[in-house]
Amino acid sequence: MVEFTARNLEKIVAVIGERDEKTRAELVQILNRAGVKRISSHGNLADLTSIVVKVPPDIIIVGDDLD
Repeated sequence: MVEFTARNLEKIVAVIGERDEKTRAELVQILNRAGVKRISSHGNLADLTSIVVKVPPDIIIVGDDLD
């Protein structure tokens, strides 16, 4: 796991699971502004699960209505 420091934010792997496309885009933008560069965002649980298995994330943000 990557250490969460200002210098290492670009190395962090973040995964977003959110049905609403606008909300997903806003979350990606927030993480980008914070310095996170390796972000994968998905609108359904199947896609989210498949990427998490392939690339273990350091951060996962999931909406409560993702199916």
